[in-house]
Amino acid sequence: MKKKAIALCSTVLLTNLLCAGGLVKEVQKVETPIAPVVAKTPCYVGAGLGVHSASTYRFGTDTFVGGTLKAGYEVLPYLALELRASQGLVDGDELSQDYAYSAYLVPKYQWNSKTTVYGLLGVTKAKLTFNNEAEINGIMNNETIQTGFSYGAGIDYKVTKNWSLFLDALSVIDEDTTDSTGSYAIEISTITVGATYHF
Repeated sequence: MKKKAIALCSTVLLTNLLCAGGLVKEVQKVETPIAPVVAKTPCYVGAGLGVHSASTYRFGTDTFVGGTLKAGYEVLPYLALELRASQGLVDGDELSQDYAYSAYLVPKYQWNSKTTVYGLLGVTKAKLTFNNEAEINGIMNNETIQTGFSYGAGIDYKVTKNWSLFLDALSVIDEDTTDSTGSYAIEISTITVGATYHF
């Protein structure tokens, strides 16, 4: 009888210890931290150098070197909005470009994981200066400012996660115009190579 009592007391004591957590340790959940996902910013900036060609009725065709800055926003994976500003850095024999400001729609097609081809459709305002002030019909006029439709195409090659190289060709201005010297056509085109940083 005494043994039964001892066994009963031992069972009760062990049960109390278990229920009270004396012998059972609470299992704590270990949470593995999840690395935050950094969303890609759909903005980019770039810079390049180009050879500009300008054709007017006065001097035929002249070429000069210009620099270009650009900034864009990817509205969709296949469409961007882009602003460009360019300026002549090395004047031609007869012409120089004071500025050209452009706004473009840029449809894009990703050829593969590194290469993207794109088009440019928009409008440009440009100012050309005639380095030799020519007297036309007795009137001195050595500059012209033009605004017109602008279009082109290019290719972009991804070098790193954030950097890419680009090459494009543009018809910047192709307009018939009239000033104090009469009516004439003016054409500006450029081939630009440069680098782009994608945020």
